[in-house]
Amino acid sequence: MIPELGHYALILALSVAIFQSVMPIAGAARNNYTWMAVARPAARVQAALITLAFACLTWSFIENDFTVSYVANNSNSMLPLM
Repeated sequence: MIPELGHYALILALSVAIFQSVMPIAGAARNNYTWMAVARPAARVQAALITLAFACLTWSFIENDFTVSYVANNSNSMLPLM
């Protein structure tokens, strides 16, 4: 469940990044300050989603969740936590 949560967070972060790149530029073209003001909150949401995805990946490494391909390729059960 944790890896799926991280994957979902990355999908949402991509959606927010696309929204963040389009809305302020369109707002600047139309002199719409509310559209331009979307950039700062969108950046905060994007940072939170990427942090959540990173935390899920870290949890997968800690728990040795080898169903995650990245963990299976770069870790083993004998590695210490540090």
